[in-house]
Amino acid sequence: MMGVLGWLLAAALGSSVQGHDDALSHPHPHFGSVYHVRGVISLPYAEIEEPFEAWYNLTGNKSRIQYYGGQVITYQLAGVKPYGMRYKITPETTEKEVNVRKCFQLPGSKEDVVKAQSVFPSLDGFKAQGGSFPHPHRGRTPDSFPNPEKCWDVPQPTQMPACWDGLGKSLHGGSAPDVRRLWGSINSILCGERERHGWICPRSLAWFLREEYYQGQYCAVWQNVTRWEQKKNVYTLWVTNSSCGVAPVHYEMRGYNSLLGSHYDKYEISYTEFDNSFPPSVFDIPVNETKKCGLLPGSVAEHRVLANPMEDLVGRHRPWAHEVFHHYRRRFGRHYGSARELEHRQRIFVHNMRYGHRGDPRGRPPLFWGHGGLRGAAPTPRFVHSKNRAALSYSLALNHLADRTPQEMAAMRGRRRSGDPNHGLPFPAEHYAGIILPESLDWRLYGAVTPVKDQAVCGSCWSFATTGAMEGALFLKTGVLTPLSQQVLIDCSWGFGNYACDGGEEWRAYEWIKKHGGIASTESYGPYLGQNGYCHYNQSELVAPLTGYVTVEPGNAEALKAALFKHGPVAVNIDASHKSFTFYANGVYEEPHCGNETSELDHAVLAVGYGVLHGKSYWLIKNSWSTFWGNDGYILMAMKDNNCGVATAASFPILA
Repeated sequence: MMGVLGWLLAAALGSSVQGHDDALSHPHPHFGSVYHVRGVISLPYAEIEEPFEAWYNLTGNKSRIQYYGGQVITYQLAGVKPYGMRYKITPETTEKEVNVRKCFQLPGSKEDVVKAQSVFPSLDGFKAQGGSFPHPHRGRTPDSFPNPEKCWDVPQPTQMPACWDGLGKSLHGGSAPDVRRLWGSINSILCGERERHGWICPRSLAWFLREEYYQGQYCAVWQNVTRWEQKKNVYTLWVTNSSCGVAPVHYEMRGYNSLLGSHYDKYEISYTEFDNSFPPSVFDIPVNETKKCGLLPGSVAEHRVLANPMEDLVGRHRPWAHEVFHHYRRRFGRHYGSARELEHRQRIFVHNMRYGHRGDPRGRPPLFWGHGGLRGAAPTPRFVHSKNRAALSYSLALNHLADRTPQEMAAMRGRRRSGDPNHGLPFPAEHYAGIILPESLDWRLYGAVTPVKDQAVCGSCWSFATTGAMEGALFLKTGVLTPLSQQVLIDCSWGFGNYACDGGEEWRAYEWIKKHGGIASTESYGPYLGQNGYCHYNQSELVAPLTGYVTVEPGNAEALKAALFKHGPVAVNIDASHKSFTFYANGVYEEPHCGNETSELDHAVLAVGYGVLHGKSYWLIKNSWSTFWGNDGYILMAMKDNNCGVATAASFPILA
């Protein structure tokens, strides 16, 4: 409920300014161009609680954000010529060194200029509909009502335009007398004397949707609500007052997950400390500790997203003018923060629209638009990629990823393509001679598969494929399904050639497990972080020791089926680089442009079975992009011609 002060201010503004209601409803809180903040990112559905600390200097165009108490530190320094530089400092554990701090550098480019990264959402689209309250000065609470003896000691009216931060000009054409009259009226109501020298600073006026206590603090609430049919996306920001001005308290999103680049979800950011000063030395790269900053192996573009995960956490955007993109924005809550990014995302969306808006092969409405197709505009060839439409055996849905760049998607596919030979045992084909295989197999039905997880903004797919195969093998041996830790492989297997969130290979993880006598369970090691961490396993708590692992004969579908039948879920690698994979919804996936050579495989997944659907043989594949991707987190991939390389690089562990 609006407090007395809010109603009085609203009444004053209503009587003093006519025709400016819309403008007055949008003076958003401003957190300053220089700030330091601590907080916690919460991803409930991914079971992640990620503490962070950030330093931001817009004037110097630089920022530093660190996660988990400084385990991983990222810098965004725009001043490094020619296009800025990102730095990522992360712990590395090899067989020779444990938890050594290592620095990687990721340069900007003409198309991707590095800039300072805020940890607050853009407030474009947020509305405050209830009224207003001024900053309390001298420790007053927002609902305290000043009397003539206790007016706010803010500069006199002649200084108001500067204090107004540009809003006065937009409302009053820059007229200082108008500003003075407006605030004189308010001051008269609040203090009882129009000409009193204690004035309320216009910058101290905040407009709110509602007032409430949140986490023990009295807050104003800002909110942006978007709707599409039965779905609703609600973005909410709680702010309070401090000696420095407005301070953030909590940000919550329910619905579309713009934070990790995927999923209809919920996420929250709690801001626990906030101030507007810090020493400039926080931006100094600790070269003595990290020695020399080198480039990450593989494509630099793929690592740019990983070097600045906060960009996806708070990235909010402005709507596209095109009618079709307006529908997309409403459906998925997409907004863009600048004209440059708007143009950039518009081009990406158009390309994806041309490809992805294909509909169902049996003529049903495309999933993205819902029943009846795109409302308010007829689908045209611009939005329909009709090539081979009738021959599709699967359906696509333009989804939350429709405005993502190939580089952003590549960051979610973390299989290293080193080309190094592994030391796996050859597949013993003679042991399976004459075996009668069932027509279909699904290890989920037997309890050998853990629930689908979300790797978040981390190229750790290889660790999920490894643990999935290990979990299945352990289940077959013990009859108990034990969730195993991906995080221990991320943190500890650097010495075997894995690069944590920047990519790896499952056979290297097997080598680590074999040497160290087993793998930690999720319960003993701790939860998955979605980020690099310090290696800290307890040797006595490791389970499932290996004697080795077997590499299935490349390209041999019958051998892979036999391996699945006899040994449980199998780790496989695929070419997941195509838009059709990104927008897969259901059916048997068959991509004619998919590669199946080892060098073309970029994503590690888990084969948990096989079968036949509408006359097409398929592999049942478990992905690690949460249940909100594909068909509850799974995809049926065609066996024909080893499409996308499912049978090219498959392996399974042999337990001791």
